Amino acid sequence: MPYQINENAIQNIINKLNANSFSDLAKYAKEELYQVADNQLSLHDCDLLLAQAKKIQAKNSTQYRQQITRQAIPKQSTHLVATQLQTHFSNAKAQQLQYDQTMAFSNDFIPNRDTDFVNQGNIASMFSPAAYLIRLYREAQRLHPENSPYYIDNRRPDLADLILSQENMDTPLSTLSLSNQVLGAQIGKKIGDNDKQKILDALAQDTLNPDGPYYYYTDVIQQVLQKQNVTLAQLIQPENRPVNTNQTFILCTDLKISPPIYTLLTTDITPENLDTEYKKVFGTIAPQTLMTAVALAEHYYLPPSFSNYYYPIKMIRKHN
Repeated sequence: MPYQINENAIQNIINKLNANSFSDLAKYAKEELYQVADNQLSLHDCDLLLAQAKKIQAKNSTQYRQQITRQAIPKQSTHLVATQLQTHFSNAKAQQLQYDQTMAFSNDFIPNRDTDFVNQGNIASMFSPAAYLIRLYREAQRLHPENSPYYIDNRRPDLADLILSQENMDTPLSTLSLSNQVLGAQIGKKIGDNDKQKILDALAQDTLNPDGPYYYYTDVIQQVLQKQNVTLAQLIQPENRPVNTNQTFILCTDLKISPPIYTLLTTDITPENLDTEYKKVFGTIAPQTLMTAVALAEHYYLPPSFSNYYYPIKMIRKHN
């Protein structure tokens, strides 16, 4: 049963304020209504009362304007239009009073949440994560010009093709999985092939990366070892090792050195291949800019204090 406000209290408020109708209460503040109610209504009651009065006032105003617009036909004579307007004024006033009397003591104007609105977790709700994402995406499109690398469709090309469905919204997706999808799509676009194995091969051959080439299989082994809290040397004891096990592989895996990095570290540098091998690792960076320990530390994203360890090396180079 809907909550009912005391009818006598409402009528007393209307009389004390000399209001013509219930909707006239809309121009007062709820504190004023509470004061006039003289403890017969709570602040919550006055809040509901005020909201109801405002809704009735808005509806009456809309109906009044619509009636005048429909009936005021310019082709009719001035006298006939004036007569009809006066009639409609009277009818609108009568309808307003009748509507006020009908709605004054009822709270049925409050919509039913279960029947009139979708659940906030529904894809169609304006409060759903999907609606929030759409609003953010539209706002982000105006932040940078389309030719800028920071333009949202250049930074996150996956968003434009994202399907906003109930299933997608309800399916959990980790940040790591999402970032892998975005990065994989960008790399596939760069190499012109979206095949997963081709992307992994491209990462393994990227020797210009200061962190070294990324080798997927070494990374998987490292994750397993970390989860088990064990090293590969401990896991494969000498008595358990298969015949002809590569001892270097075990040592490099424990040191997080992947095969591509091991290849770079063990390549023989000769005067003939010096330039080629240098460009593999440093690209077009001028050798003169990497002649200090600080420059090397910056290139490999190491802290400035790390260069202190290379002080003897600098002294040897100066001596030579």
